[in-house]
Amino acid sequence: MPEKLAELQRQFLIEATRYKVLPLDDRTAERMNPDTAGRPTLIRGTKQILFGGMGRLGENCVLNLRNKSHSVTAEVEVTESPADSVIVSQGDNIGGWSLCAKGDKLRYC
Repeated sequence: MPEKLAELQRQFLIEATRYKVLPLDDRTAERMNPDTAGRPTLIRGTKQILFGGMGRLGENCVLNLRNKSHSVTAEVEVTESPADSVIVSQGDNIGGWSLCAKGDKLRYC
């Protein structure tokens, strides 16, 4: 049904123009990274202080460490031994990093 296909394609372009979704962009990997997408981040500079109990923070609320050299410094008060917990972590379904205590030893993975 080539006529119906052409009609639906035309209608799609009309609606896409109306709702400002053009041009279509399938660059998923580039759009995920604020640096390559040209999207501003909420963090300025190269340092950030996090405090206990802050919970989960969205990716635009923390430093973007993807594909960048970085260091992590933490002041930790151990109240129970053995210390077995995550101190800070950042990641998603394809990778990330974590600073944790396991058996009273700090580990960076």
